[in-house]
Amino acid sequence: MAPKILSPGGDISSVKAALLAGADEVYLGVSEFNARRRAENIGFEDLEDLVVLARQRGVQIFLTLNTLVTDGEFERIVEVMERAAAAGVSAFIVQDLGLLSVMKKLFPPVDIHGSTQMTVHNRGQIDYLIPKGISRINLARELTLEEIGALTAHAHERNLETEVFVHGAYCISYSGQCYMSSFMGGKSGNRGICFQPCRRLYTSPASPDPQYRLNLKDNNLLAHGEDLARAGVDSLKIEGRIKGFPYVYAVTDAWKKRLTSQKTDRDVGKVFNRGFHGGYAEGHVEPEMFAPSGPGDQSLAYVTEVESYGAKERILRTKTPGLLARDDRIFLFGDRDRFVCSGLITEILSDRD
Repeated sequence: MAPKILSPGGDISSVKAALLAGADEVYLGVSEFNARRRAENIGFEDLEDLVVLARQRGVQIFLTLNTLVTDGEFERIVEVMERAAAAGVSAFIVQDLGLLSVMKKLFPPVDIHGSTQMTVHNRGQIDYLIPKGISRINLARELTLEEIGALTAHAHERNLETEVFVHGAYCISYSGQCYMSSFMGGKSGNRGICFQPCRRLYTSPASPDPQYRLNLKDNNLLAHGEDLARAGVDSLKIEGRIKGFPYVYAVTDAWKKRLTSQKTDRDVGKVFNRGFHGGYAEGHVEPEMFAPSGPGDQSLAYVTEVESYGAKERILRTKTPGLLARDDRIFLFGDRDRFVCSGLITEILSDRD
């Protein structure tokens, strides 16, 4: 059985893009208690509608509650979980062990998934977490394919699913264990407000020219899709809740086609990335994992405004004709840059696109 594809939903448009591209699962956050508070995130007024939309396509929605929580915040986070459970989310993604201890008691129908922030990288951690009610664990992204296979087999013997990050950002430290942002600027990654100091330019006395000295390339395991499937991994997770819907669509589509043995026309190098390296999974931790420059994003170019679009007729008219060509992939936006749909130009009817 092929692994599921778990895609990021940093905003409404990204959730819809994930659904259109064939995701099996989508993870998202609300404004509180999630490790990507810089993302637009989802309002509760939209969450229920998105859950319904996802279920119509057989897709599950998971809510990230993957920050450390203080005593004074417990009442509020319980309110958040209550609203999310009522909206129909299928699972909570959690880092905090104190929160984990009460989740299953308060909301037994909702599955609990261990976040990558838990840094699970050995069998003892898996054995510790199982009695706490966790049904799936995201394995540390610093593991090799061999280690992933061994831990997945151990987890399956105990009826626990595993999940592995297959695309997107690496952290300079083990996820959940970096305090650089907190130390330098008082903004803790474990509280969802990391300002990514590892992605910035630095100088040194020996080399005064600014360089990206701590900037790792991105993870890309497309070449290892079959290896991960053979290892028994249950879900392949795409990082990127602050990267926008073109990224979500392109990477999800590429993985969907990879797992279904279809030829993919998605070049993941054209959307946001810092260069790619599969070093951890391949067991090659080396200087080549560092990116000498900042990120690149060649995902979209504005073309023209839409004059009219008939979904039933599938006819698009633009205010500036002649700019589109057959086989162009296009994305349509509505008011406030809300993503509407994507499509392929199959025919040019006249000089009025």
